[in-house]
Amino acid sequence: MATRTQGLTALDYMEPTADPTDTAFALAQDVIRHLREGAMVHVSFVGLRGAPAGFFNVLFGEVIDACGPDALDRRVALAFDTETQRRTSDRSSEAARQAG
Repeated sequence: MATRTQGLTALDYMEPTADPTDTAFALAQDVIRHLREGAMVHVSFVGLRGAPAGFFNVLFGEVIDACGPDALDRRVALAFDTETQRRTSDRSSEAARQAG
């Protein structure tokens, strides 16, 4: 049986007046839901500008708390369009793992 892949785009969750951590929480809830349904999840950060480390901290912290670090490592793929995004994400992911 083939595993379903669910694509999510972080930019779809962003609203100009919203707190980035609220946005990250909403994205995390969808990632968690799809993981619990057995899907692989692909999250695109392409086009996302100015997301603070707190955004990634909330996203990864919620996913790790709900599904464990293995789910993040093995069932979530991340796509970035800048090296800054990737580095910020890597630091936040590591911090969430250490906190968990």
